[in-house]
Amino acid sequence: MDKIRLDELQLKIMHVLWQEREASVAEIKDALTNKGNPAITTVSTVLSRLQKKGIVSYRKQGKQYIYKADVPENKVKHSMVSMLVERLFHGNTTSLMNFLVAETDLDTEEIRELRKKVDRST
Repeated sequence: MDKIRLDELQLKIMHVLWQEREASVAEIKDALTNKGNPAITTVSTVLSRLQKKGIVSYRKQGKQYIYKADVPENKVKHSMVSMLVERLFHGNTTSLMNFLVAETDLDTEEIRELRKKVDRST
């Protein structure tokens, strides 16, 4: 599995699975109620597609399927941020960082935290 590209609903479902560790389709749908309220059939279809991609797996419990994430959150973030850097900043991470610092209202604590991370990485 090289690059992982997830759409908005796929990401929302994955966030539920990363938080809950395991969940049924109904539990995932309930967790998404305040986030667009997709139909249970939509959630089921998305989970099936994620399973085919090797991103989630399931086990059968009675009549329902219990899903779990097979790809850690950090791996998905790394993959998606890498694609973003490639597409928008021509692979230049420094350009991304400069953009974020210039275009984001960072408070003093956030700036302090960024400085610490930069100092540790050098």
